[in-house]
Amino acid sequence: MKYIGIDISKSSFVAAFPKGEGFTTSRYTNDVNGINLFLAQLDTSLHHCVLEATGNYGALLVEMLIAAKLAVSVVNPTQIKHFSKAMHHITKTDKVDAQLIALYGAKMEPKSYQMPVARIQALKQQKTLFSQLKKQLTMSYNLLESFSVLPKKDAVTLKVINQNIASLEEQIAFLEQEMLTITQERCKELYRQISSIKGLGNRTTMELIVAASGGHHFESAKQFSKYIGLAPTYEHSGSLVRKKSHINRHGNPGVAFFALCGILVSYTL
Repeated sequence: MKYIGIDISKSSFVAAFPKGEGFTTSRYTNDVNGINLFLAQLDTSLHHCVLEATGNYGALLVEMLIAAKLAVSVVNPTQIKHFSKAMHHITKTDKVDAQLIALYGAKMEPKSYQMPVARIQALKQQKTLFSQLKKQLTMSYNLLESFSVLPKKDAVTLKVINQNIASLEEQIAFLEQEMLTITQERCKELYRQISSIKGLGNRTTMELIVAASGGHHFESAKQFSKYIGLAPTYEHSGSLVRKKSHINRHGNPGVAFFALCGILVSYTL
């Protein structure tokens, strides 16, 4: 198996192809035409593509690779960062990064990525929008409060802010209901299992289902607890290094908060 490293950005991506003891690199546009040119050079029985998780920028490429029956791995950027330090890399360019990712693939042989089903992709998008709307609502409340203490208030300003708050609250309520409907109806069994835990309500259950991609991306509870940042760390070396265990901070902080709250409540009930 030959691992191809891909460094991706908004408008283009660089692919590093193994050649002898080194690599050759090529740049492609990050659109359907560019990806098709890239796919034309690949062999489903020989090549395995590896790229960092870069949010939406790599979504089209990953989807087209999977549709073409090509193996692809989506790796946490932190893993590549640590690997770069271990390899003593001090140069950072698109070509060098692509080569480093290819080398990581050859050394670590990461597992193939599984594309979330359509309902989970919809949930993730709605969850991202939901979080942004909540932030906007908080900002609007803070702005309203700051204007409210002024001795001479502008009625037009207050009216617009209040209208904005009402609109945001309506959108947030609509999105939350949509997410709950998807998790309750289309992830029925997983929703039933998670919500059966004492202290976990609708919101927390929905958050965990979204984080777990519907339960398809994790092979064990240990993997999931590490992903959301609730797995303990332990350091013990000889007789001198013996640090107290603590929860790691490398997971998803938002999901970890909801999960931890649910766990704490379940223990108090």
